[in-house]
Formats: sequence, C-alpha cells, structure tokens
Amino acid sequence: MANAYWYNYSGKPKGVLEVPAGAYRKLDAVTDDPPAAGLEGHMVYFNAGIQWKAGAVGATIRVKYVRADGDATGYQSFAVTPRGLLGDQFLVTHIHWESGDKQGGRWSVRIDGDVTGMTLDTRYAKIYVVRR
Repeated sequence: MANAYWYNYSGKPKGVLEVPAGAYRKLDAVTDDPPAAGLEGHMVYFNAGIQWKAGAVGATIRVKYVRADGDATGYQSFAVTPRGLLGDQFLVTHIHWESGDKQGGRWSVRIDGDVTGMTLDTRYAKIYVVRR
C-alpha cells in the first residue's frame, strides 16, 4: 500500500509579535491539519529578540503545541543567556512528531527569567503528515 504525504506551510506573518514575560502567547503562524490518521510532524521556527533586565543572567524560552481541544503536547525548553554570539537574537526551531488521528492546533511560546519579554520577527510553522 502506498504512502500519502501532506504538507502545509503557514507563511511568514508580517510585523512583530510581542511576547510578554511569564505568559504563553499563541504563535500567529497557523497551519491547517488534515482530517486523517497518520504520522504528523509539527514544526515551529522563530527569531526571538530578547528584552533583558539590567544584570540579567539568563532566561528560558518554552514552546508547546496545543490541539484544538486544549490538549498540550510537544513541549521544549531552550535556555538563553545575554550577549550570546548573535547579541540578543536567538533562533528557535522545534519539531514534534505524533501518530494517530490528531486534531489541528497551534504553537504557543513563552519566556521566563531575567527578561521583560521578547519580540518575534521571522516566524512560521509547518505540518507534515504521512498516511499509510
């Protein structure tokens, strides 16, 4: 039996998305999810501009994929420190795979630590589905 492959790219939303410290914010890069069972890969990519507090030591960026019914999955945390190789800009990518007949959802992101927030300029999401 042949595999069927389905792919969707959100496109890159214009402007900047502001993410305040200490609260999840839905990523405005949305992909539809096909109504079929299979192996799904959900991918997120964004460039984060960190707004550090004076004397900052570090922070944590956390992403999660939240399905339409509120079920959250695909968590990943990224530790960041001030004055990295690229200054206060950090590239974040994460892929989450799951199988079954899952419903659509969206990525959410937050930042905690010695920050007031972050801005996301380039950002997008992708979904891959392989059906048998």
